[in-house]
Amino acid sequence: MDVPWHRLTLLLLAVTLTAWYAPAHAASVGAVRSGSVAMSTTPQTVTLAPAVSPSRTVVLCSSRTNSSSPSSRPTCELTGGGATLTVALGIANANTVVQYDVVEFDGGATVQRGLASFGTSATLVSVPLTSVDLTRTFVLVGQRTTSTATGADERWTIRAQLTGATTLELRRNETGIAVDVAWQVVTLDGASVQRGLTTLGGATSTTASIGAVDPAKSFLVMSLRGATGVAGVESRYTVTGELTSPTQLTFTRVSSTSSVDISWEVVSLDDGTGVQRGAAVTATSGVALMSAPLASVDTTVSAPLVTVAGGTGTSATRLDETSWTAALTSGTNLDLARAATGTTATAAWQVVSFFRCGAVANPVYASVAAADGQATLAWQSALPVLILRKTAPFAGEAPAPGQGYTVGGTIGAATVVRSGSVAETSFTDTGLTNGTTYYYQVYPKSPSGASTTCYASGAGTEASALPLGPASGVAWSYVLAGGSTLRAGIAGGAQLFFGSNASRLIGLDTGAGAESWTPIASGAPIQGWVTWLPGGGPSGTVYAGTQAGLVGSVDAATGAVNWATNLAPLGADAVQAAVSAQVRAFSDAAFAAAYPGAYDVLFVATRNASSTNNKIFALRSDTGAVLWTFDPQTQLGVPMDYVVGQPWVGYTRNRLYVGSRAGAAGTQQSFWVLDSLTGTRLVSAAAGHVEMSPSLSADDTTLYFANGAGQLFAGDADALSFKWSGPAFTSLGSAIVGYVWEDFTTAGRLYFSTADGSVRCLQDPGPGAPAPSAATPCSGWSTPTVAVAGPSAPLLLDAAWFDPLVAGLYVGSTDGRVHRIDPASGADTGQFTVGDGTRPVGDLSTEGGSELFAGTTEGKMFKLTLPLP
Repeated sequence: MDVPWHRLTLLLLAVTLTAWYAPAHAASVGAVRSGSVAMSTTPQTVTLAPAVSPSRTVVLCSSRTNSSSPSSRPTCELTGGGATLTVALGIANANTVVQYDVVEFDGGATVQRGLASFGTSATLVSVPLTSVDLTRTFVLVGQRTTSTATGADERWTIRAQLTGATTLELRRNETGIAVDVAWQVVTLDGASVQRGLTTLGGATSTTASIGAVDPAKSFLVMSLRGATGVAGVESRYTVTGELTSPTQLTFTRVSSTSSVDISWEVVSLDDGTGVQRGAAVTATSGVALMSAPLASVDTTVSAPLVTVAGGTGTSATRLDETSWTAALTSGTNLDLARAATGTTATAAWQVVSFFRCGAVANPVYASVAAADGQATLAWQSALPVLILRKTAPFAGEAPAPGQGYTVGGTIGAATVVRSGSVAETSFTDTGLTNGTTYYYQVYPKSPSGASTTCYASGAGTEASALPLGPASGVAWSYVLAGGSTLRAGIAGGAQLFFGSNASRLIGLDTGAGAESWTPIASGAPIQGWVTWLPGGGPSGTVYAGTQAGLVGSVDAATGAVNWATNLAPLGADAVQAAVSAQVRAFSDAAFAAAYPGAYDVLFVATRNASSTNNKIFALRSDTGAVLWTFDPQTQLGVPMDYVVGQPWVGYTRNRLYVGSRAGAAGTQQSFWVLDSLTGTRLVSAAAGHVEMSPSLSADDTTLYFANGAGQLFAGDADALSFKWSGPAFTSLGSAIVGYVWEDFTTAGRLYFSTADGSVRCLQDPGPGAPAPSAATPCSGWSTPTVAVAGPSAPLLLDAAWFDPLVAGLYVGSTDGRVHRIDPASGADTGQFTVGDGTRPVGDLSTEGGSELFAGTTEGKMFKLTLPLP
């Protein structure tokens, strides 16, 4: 759009957009982009990056020129869907400079725009509009012509008037030339607009009465048409407009000859808007630049407008002296400039500070739990929230600043399902269709009692829910927005505990999947399994390590943090392996003597960036105090690479078994046996990269571990020597995932997954025997492997301990399913799709054998009911 700067005489507005308090509905400005362009060619195109929304953007232009020809008057229009601004003159003039301000609103503004054309014989053009609220709407227009006649300005001065909710009327008093009019009809939420028509004739000034307004919150816009008798004389039709009192407008020109019809609108905004104004500034002959000092404004959200009156005698060649650009050169200065200085001109100005929403904090976290026909959202915020729901991922739908919404309303394809007035922490959305995926976002908003509603961005809160009925096999699902959850939850005390890449420790009620407490911020991702132990509280205690080297203890019942020990100053970059524990109740007298008191002992291994300086710490379970540190690089001169597999505690011998990587060359010591009472190394070996968790056989005699090359070792737990002969390992060809399971009833029958997409069974032949061949199937298996894409570590529910209907070897997969493998035959007896089946499924766990807990890369945790459908 183009603003008719002196012909249409708009008041100078330096539009500054301020903070937060406004009525329930208000227009909120996002940003203003300003600049200037010399019109050596026409049109000129200005790229707007990023593009603006034309329906929420107002364009303001002013110009200065050395020409008295009306062909040097500009129009400014948004083009290219808001990607460009097109500035055009009737005839190119390198000495015409156009100053533009592109004002984009975040919300609460609706702008209709277009280009209307007057033929040479037309005095009226009616523009149809989409219906507007006249009490909140005003008009801005600008025009261009190819005419060079200086004595017929009444032919191109156009008065704009809203004559109804659907009609914009554009009028002039004299025909004879063609004129293009760029128009904008602007509706602002929270605005109150008064309008009228005033004729200034036979005098140099006139007034118009208005309903009382607050001048500090109101501004004036206007357009005009010169009467036939104007005859192109600028002193007769250039007019300033001013709000001179709460109830009066004053319009002023130089000459009293002929008349000017003025269409005016007073826009009041009781939304925190503030208006600066001063007396009209007069530039005498020879003066090209005037400066108006301002109370400080933010230039990134400000835009100027100006009205000018000038000319002298009966001269019709003063259009150049009365053409002024208005530009904010700083937060405290407005420059008014012209190119020609042959006569006096007067400018009236205002500085209007429009409302702008300030920042509203997003929730600390957001989660969704899905069950039969419903989804329960939880979040942490001290503010009320707006919740949107879709049946497809969000694609930019968000509440507009300054707008209020009611439940059931829509924003694009999203539906408002909650619009709170007080701070809350959860909401249950009922009546959902099972089998349909719903997507939610949570937007905190300004509190009840604030004069407007502003919203957080909702960033990081999108989460999906897939409600399913009882027959589906899914009891519930839970997702914490922002991070994957691939490690299975650990159940204890009817609760499920797990960590997330979203840097949270989570506790859920295993029955319904509801949060037991607000997920605890860990400050860094928790990428390993968490550990639950009985004691320390009525529901036990949860321990976890983070990627920042922090280890913490949490009361499982309340979520209260008992202690947090920062191991970073002691040399821990990160803790990824699950925390291991030696529980006092199951330990011997030697343990009690070494550790007098009532506490258990925790063992924490590091995942440092360095491949040589990793450590193992022993901590008190009650305080987190460090009992000892195993630092082989410092203590023994032996480098230690990082550890990601959970250390194994051997209670019978008070030993700690740890696997680590083997350094850059793969030749460092990588299997470690420590005295769990003192932290002393008993033995270590170079065994290649060991990234799995070692495990002891049920009879406590054999230790199993493997390296990244797929070499599976069996160690004699007493002699601390290899158990098999010639060679001492079985070559699997691929690394073991997680750990090795031993059959509950058949000693030495081993189950495990390998990274090449296999689930395997292997029979330990016993001490002194050659290592078993990976190509030999277990008894009952027709093949040595079962193909499962990207398998997780397996979970064995042995038929000797569990209902035969649910017994099996369960494995998560990157194919989005849980596979149930018969341990006796190796048959893949069933696959269950988890969620929508598009996300890899991680490790599995159970609480009592009647369910599985499975996490996915989406961050979801599922409770699956056994037997699976």
